[in-house]
This record gives sequence, C-alpha cells and structure tokens, in this order.
Amino acid sequence: MPRTITSWVVIALLTARAIPGSAAPTVAEQVAHLKPGQNIKVELSSGELLKGRLDSATTDQFTMEERGAAPGTARVIQFDQARSVKRDGLTRGAKWAIFGLAWVVVGIVGKLTV
Repeated sequence: MPRTITSWVVIALLTARAIPGSAAPTVAEQVAHLKPGQNIKVELSSGELLKGRLDSATTDQFTMEERGAAPGTARVIQFDQARSVKRDGLTRGAKWAIFGLAWVVVGIVGKLTV
C-alpha cells in the first residue's frame, strides 16, 4: 500500500513538471485587452503606482489620463517602463453578483420580518 501511494505521488510530480506553465503576458498584451476609456492601474518599473483612464495605445507605448491631473493632459508611458497594467475597479459580472447577493439578503430579511 505505501509503495502504491509513493509511486502515485512520484508520477504526479513528474507529470506536473512536464506540463509547461503559462507565461505571464507582456505589458503590450495586457494593454491590448483593455478598451480606451477604461479605468486602469499601472505599476511602473520604478515601483510607482498610477491610476487613471486609458487613452490610446500604439505598438510601443500607451497614453493615460491620470486621476487628479488637469483634464486633457495625457501621460505617455513606454511599454518597457511599465511592469503591469490592470483594470481598476469591479467588473460588470462582479457588480451583478453583488447586486444579486443583496437582492437575496433583502428577500430573506423581508420573509423573516413578515
């Protein structure tokens, strides 16, 4: 019995190492998945964290309007200057999930008070 368990563990470990892990997407790929006007969070290579709205993107850079900056001023960021670019805020699905959960809670509380 212990031999069987040990052999299964060894097989699982060898199989797990044989499957290549997915490579992290590049900054250009991260920006390509975003739409202009979306709220984004940018982590620069220097460690600085920026928040704002995505304006546009080209093959080697993107522009964003930072929160709190004067309207109409865009900051140009080269892809090699950024460590990661992510969506900022809740997705539409997350908002609907919260709404649905609140609806269920209100329904349960309403049934308990009647």
